[in-house]
Amino acid sequence: MLSNILKSILEKRKVSNDNIQKTIDLFSRYRIGTYIYPSVVKRETKLDIKEIYYLLSELEKHNFLKSYYEVVCTTCNHNYELYEVMNQIPKEIVCENCENRIEPIETAKIVFKVINK
Repeated sequence: MLSNILKSILEKRKVSNDNIQKTIDLFSRYRIGTYIYPSVVKRETKLDIKEIYYLLSELEKHNFLKSYYEVVCTTCNHNYELYEVMNQIPKEIVCENCENRIEPIETAKIVFKVINK
């Protein structure tokens, strides 16, 4: 089912058959409970980052994915808690690893959790 939805979304966006197949192959490797990073999708498929965010948003609308905000220290790349909504993110975090002051709202990245296949 997921592969049909992926194919439909990407065909409507005029993505090449080769990139459609690469994307389907990539998504088939993800299991429920794992996280999809847009940068990994870009590296593996060579799709434009705007197309990737569009695709991931569409998959979220179809209840295959759930988006989260991930806060990462800009100095040491230490990962912090995932947040469902922006207003849950604290205004400031001091990294427990390197003591760098982080402004999480400025550095938060969107990641997508696989919730359905």
